[in-house]
Amino acid sequence: MRPLLVSALILGAGFSAHAVFSAEKPWPYSDQANPSGAGQKTIVQAQISAPGHLAAAEKTASRGSSDPTQLPSSDLAGLRYFAQSGDTKRLKKEIERLQEIYPDWSPPEDLTSLSIVSDPELTHMWKVFAEGKYPELRRLIDERKAAEPGWIAPKDLLEKLSFAEARSRLINASHLEQYDTVIRIAAANADLLTCANVDIMWRLAEAFTKTGVDGRAKEAYFYILQNCNVPSERVATIQKALALLPEVDVDQLIVEERLRADGTPEFETVRDDLARLNITRSLKDGKAANPDDLQKIEKLAQQKNAGEDALLLGWYFLERKLFQTAESWFRQATARSDTEEAAQGLGLALLGLDKPIEAEKVLNPWWQASARSQANYLASASAILAREPRAKIDEDTFRTIVLAVTRAKDGKAARQIGWYAYENDQAATASQWFQVALTWEPDDEAAAYGLALSLRKSGDQKQLAALIAKWSARSKKIAALEPTATRASVGPSKVGSATAGSDCTRFVPPSALSPATAVARGWCLLNKNRPIEAVDVFAVALSSKNERTRSDAAYGQSLAYLRLGLVNQASVSATQASQSPERSRELTLDILSKRAGAAFEAGRYTEALIALDERRRYEPEQFDLMVLRGYAYLQLKRYEDALQVFEAVASAGFSKGKRGISDTLALRDAKKKNSTSN
Repeated sequence: MRPLLVSALILGAGFSAHAVFSAEKPWPYSDQANPSGAGQKTIVQAQISAPGHLAAAEKTASRGSSDPTQLPSSDLAGLRYFAQSGDTKRLKKEIERLQEIYPDWSPPEDLTSLSIVSDPELTHMWKVFAEGKYPELRRLIDERKAAEPGWIAPKDLLEKLSFAEARSRLINASHLEQYDTVIRIAAANADLLTCANVDIMWRLAEAFTKTGVDGRAKEAYFYILQNCNVPSERVATIQKALALLPEVDVDQLIVEERLRADGTPEFETVRDDLARLNITRSLKDGKAANPDDLQKIEKLAQQKNAGEDALLLGWYFLERKLFQTAESWFRQATARSDTEEAAQGLGLALLGLDKPIEAEKVLNPWWQASARSQANYLASASAILAREPRAKIDEDTFRTIVLAVTRAKDGKAARQIGWYAYENDQAATASQWFQVALTWEPDDEAAAYGLALSLRKSGDQKQLAALIAKWSARSKKIAALEPTATRASVGPSKVGSATAGSDCTRFVPPSALSPATAVARGWCLLNKNRPIEAVDVFAVALSSKNERTRSDAAYGQSLAYLRLGLVNQASVSATQASQSPERSRELTLDILSKRAGAAFEAGRYTEALIALDERRRYEPEQFDLMVLRGYAYLQLKRYEDALQVFEAVASAGFSKGKRGISDTLALRDAKKKNSTSN
């Protein structure tokens, strides 16, 4: 094994420069007064050689007689105790220690036959030491010294006791995350840092990283890999380095890899861990993972049927918004182990694919498992409730949604239930849910507006007036909903056709109008920008048996709904009666324009483009819609398509086209820069 050159921080007369140590001797670490690394330090180069290369002077100085009967009684006492107690591990280490001191000595076959002076108290002390009762052993030693003033505890026993106590203190400090203390104890007890105590060096390396001295941690790992031979400890060393050191340092450590007896690299499994770690890091920093790492983990996930690897890949591709690929990996992970983690990933992937109904089924069993699972379930519920056209929700699912919304006190989800009820002609239920939403989120203008529409639809003029008074200063669209109950009213018997049609300033109950009068009044209300009232009035006219009246009413009601931004209702109204080709074309264009705008605002950019493409079949695109198209392309990262559209708008002299070009180039260049850096 080739020598390793490492930096050593030393305490006073700790280690001499260029001292040669055996691999059975400590890794040369010590520090001066400040164990955290601050303050003046002495840096020397200490060369650590392979086992068996002790300095000749050290051996010569430590030699004693080769006659085992002349070994110090303290040495023989420890040896005899370990033999008699059956502690073979300690016995082996003790024999190795004595042979190091007495090179010509060989232990007898029957260690219990060693002739030494019987000392029951000393034998008991060794027993207490072997049991790890170090404070008790200190007490026994002190008591015997007091009782026998001339008695001296064996040097070997004291050295072993000090070593064991230092090891125990270091491990305890490591458990308590007192990293400065770990470093200080290691510095004062260098004999701990040997291959016999790899766990101690791992703890010291961790302490170095936690106190910002990564270089010293790498030295500790290097020492283990270059000098220690237990296969499991070598692999564990790399695994610990993976968790604590930068990737570049780990790559340098892996160079110390050896071949197993069968010729395979010993760190092969660690390379798999490194690939997993790299993908995890990519998840955290938002960068693309190395394709080789992805390929390795994909292969492992398929070959070894590893659910954890499939789960990791699912989260990675979900973060990259590659929802279909993420769904595939999450389904694979779920099939192997139906866990909360796998279900959450699969549910989010399905939401990304705009499949909220499927997502709800996956997330439903887990919604009470954690706060995160509850939030994801509510996201799926809100998506179902907001789906257009409105999805039919079965009773059990709806009950679960209501329970989840109520338990979470989620105002946005409560508002979605309100809109769902409103568009299913349940105005009273809608009012209740909008009020609940406002209880949880008092400043939610959308919920207040929904409540106003629901109160208007149910005819609750008193509450509507109070709501408008409360919100009129904060919301123009709510302020515009003047309650009809405050206007002068006339009874049905006083309603004349001419008055009701040409003058719509006074309130007239829609039910009091004839179909023909209702059409005239509906147009009057539209001209005065009162579309909410116009919807109800045109509804009366739709009951007419006259085809022309019904056609006018359907057309008017569609326009009223469009002004309210209720595109789906406008589409339904347009089908209530036949229209002339010109009107049909006009309604289609308006509905598609509104639908594209609503989809864009909701973040459904592909849906917005579909509506724009459909509209373009009827007439060339207006410049404002071209701008909308350009930004939809931009949101989908279709940069070249976006540039083409914005350049056409800019060439016509519109400033929004130039701004679109600037926005597109900025985002495209940023993406290229990010890809290059990866």
